[in-house]
Amino acid sequence: MYRMSIDLERRLLKIEKAGFWDGETLEGYRRDLQRSLQRLDGLGHPSRCLIDQRELQVQSATYVERMSDLFLEAGVRFPDRTACVTGSVLANMQDQRLTSVDLEGIAYAYFRSIEEAEVWLFSAGDEAPAE
Repeated sequence: MYRMSIDLERRLLKIEKAGFWDGETLEGYRRDLQRSLQRLDGLGHPSRCLIDQRELQVQSATYVERMSDLFLEAGVRFPDRTACVTGSVLANMQDQRLTSVDLEGIAYAYFRSIEEAEVWLFSAGDEAPAE
C-alpha cells in the first residue's frame, strides 16, 4: 500500500501510496516515515520529497485527520520542498485538506505527472506553481 526509498545522491525521499488505507497501514506508514526522515537527518536536512499517490484511492475522514497530525508531527524534519502527484481532482482536493495545517518553511505543490513534479522539485525558484 506504500513504499519509501531514499535517493542519496539527490537527497530525495520518494514515497509511493496506493489503495485504501486502514489504521494498521497508517501506523506502519507513520513509523516508516519517521525512520526515513531520521535517516535523512543524519545526512543533513533533506531538501526534496516526491509523493506519488496516483494509485491512492479517496480515503476516509479518519485518514485525513491522522495524516494531518502526521504532517504536524514530522513537519520539523520534513523536506523543504515536497511535490505530490495525484491521480484525480477529488484525490487532490482531499490531499489539500490534509495539508492545510501550517507547514511553515515547506513548499508543497501538486502535479498531474512525475515529470512536472521533478522539474519543480529541482528548479531554482522557491514558489509553488499556481494550481
